[in-house]
Amino acid sequence: MNWYTEEIEILIRKKARPNSLGIIQTEYESLGQFHSSVDPLTLTQSQQKYGMESQSTTEFSIAYHQTIHDLAIIQKKQLFIRFEGLLYRVDRSLYYPTFYCLDACLSFSSTRIDEDV
Repeated sequence: MNWYTEEIEILIRKKARPNSLGIIQTEYESLGQFHSSVDPLTLTQSQQKYGMESQSTTEFSIAYHQTIHDLAIIQKKQLFIRFEGLLYRVDRSLYYPTFYCLDACLSFSSTRIDEDV
């Protein structure tokens, strides 16, 4: 299993709807796509590691015309994941790839308001 496959699983497992379409892309080209599919009987190693319930499992397979090894060519390029209408940038400079959502709709701050009674 490739690094991005495992990490995308972690990213989408708890919030994906069945058969949602995701796209793997660089800045200039689409590399392929994947569909999420719910399989409540499967617990992957990463799910056990993160203590996730089998009922919330979202697995996916990548439908890509070329072999997965061809993606090694784009190792130096910026990688993005588009999933359920949101765009994520993949930061591969850390030990584990980190996903940052680029859509402003997820950026918010909460303010606590105390009222004197």
